[in-house]
Amino acid sequence: MEAEIKLEREQFVSHLNGTTTIEILTLTSLTQISVLLRQCIISMLGITTTYSNHWSRFMMDVACLCLPFLLSCTLMYQYYLVVLVTMITIILTSILWQYKQSFNFRQHSAYMKRIDVNNLNIDCQLRFISYYRIAVNVCTAVAILAVDFNIFPRALAKAETYGHGLMDIGVGCFVMAAAIVAPEARYSLPTSDKRSTTPHSKVLKSLKSILPLVVIGFGRLISTTGVNYQLHVSEYGVHWNFFFTLAAIRLLATLLFTVIPVSCSGLLGVGIGILYQVSLTSYNLNDIIISGFDGRGGRNGIIEANREGIFSCIGYLSLYLIGIEIGKQILKPITSLSRWRRILILFVITDIILWYLTSLSVDWYEPVSRRFANLSYVLWVLAFTTFNIFMHSLVEFICTYLMITGIFSRKMPLAGCTACTPTLQDAGFKMAKVLADKSHTCTCLYAAIERNQLGYFLLANVMTGIVNLSMNTIRVDNVSAAVILVGYIYAVSIIIVVIHVNRVTTKIW
Repeated sequence: MEAEIKLEREQFVSHLNGTTTIEILTLTSLTQISVLLRQCIISMLGITTTYSNHWSRFMMDVACLCLPFLLSCTLMYQYYLVVLVTMITIILTSILWQYKQSFNFRQHSAYMKRIDVNNLNIDCQLRFISYYRIAVNVCTAVAILAVDFNIFPRALAKAETYGHGLMDIGVGCFVMAAAIVAPEARYSLPTSDKRSTTPHSKVLKSLKSILPLVVIGFGRLISTTGVNYQLHVSEYGVHWNFFFTLAAIRLLATLLFTVIPVSCSGLLGVGIGILYQVSLTSYNLNDIIISGFDGRGGRNGIIEANREGIFSCIGYLSLYLIGIEIGKQILKPITSLSRWRRILILFVITDIILWYLTSLSVDWYEPVSRRFANLSYVLWVLAFTTFNIFMHSLVEFICTYLMITGIFSRKMPLAGCTACTPTLQDAGFKMAKVLADKSHTCTCLYAAIERNQLGYFLLANVMTGIVNLSMNTIRVDNVSAAVILVGYIYAVSIIIVVIHVNRVTTKIW
């Protein structure tokens, strides 16, 4: 890459201040509403799960699950509220239309008298945690390429030091996505493997699991250096990158759990977060991260050259440990609508408390900073993640209720099909789980991403690099940029679906 273009691109993503939390929450809410939109449109159009309709469903999946967010962050940014209202209007219209088309009042009354809907046993695998993790991947895939074009608002890009843009939430969401399904979080489940293991074996297992991340991290470092790819140094440092951060916090957490019980993960995370914040503000660690050990911004030696990435791991470790505690709670089975409703209320209360704590941290210590991964950032990510998981859970709750009451077909799983997702079946006073038909593969986008989440993220990174090396993205006009981005997200999606159809799994540990 030419030096002038590299410098121009680095300046293009530097010295930014971010946007408001409300705007970020609104934009990311499109991903949850998109799941319900997809359900409604497929139901209205009558697209079935037959083989001849597989690719029709794929095209519909990308159009419903990816394009609303992509367009709202780019071409339709000034009108993203219009996009949101339009989607909600389509959903409500679809529900009312299906209600009038298929609703039989007598049958419905007889059915509702026969069962107690609120206390109905729903022995069904809930998907909202998976959908949250998949949505993080989709949003990241869109943003990492879109940010290099002028069509992507600078307010949504990463803030330099303090503040928060849409992209500042990315690393935190990935850390939370890993934490809530971490082995330590799953350990408390009745179905988990509780065979005793020695600290030595735990560390070896952790090293094995992070080895792919380390290899990918070095691969990214070598490839970007080799082609003189643009580098925003104040993000992680000279050599550090996102994959090293994920590997580091996973290993550090495992080492801590060899001497501290997993049951204390939440308290441990809070303690680390507070001590790290005190170090930042009371012992001038934030000045060292900004200006280096020499106070002049020097980057001499491996630690000083990568000070942002290394020190921020402490904040991300705090987030990861608290995320494990949250995972222990939300991974517990939900067996009735009444319990599910109580959990939704608990989500709301918890989120209000977390937003309040975030505001206190900003007032007492310092503003949100992804660069430091300070306490304000940790609390902000926790509040943001809680809101997003709540929204995914609410969408699934609405769809489950509509299926139980007969407005939605019970053979039309949320964001999936009968070949990849369990469905509901009436069994007297119980909505039983009918397992997915594993004898057939499907072209459902979310099923494909769920199967190969790391592969999807790597594929998006590789294609982002190819696009950046093939053109000067800053000079591309908005219409052309929109076409390129839509083509890119369809290309990434079709590749990951083809991999899924051929039953290939990229997880290697």
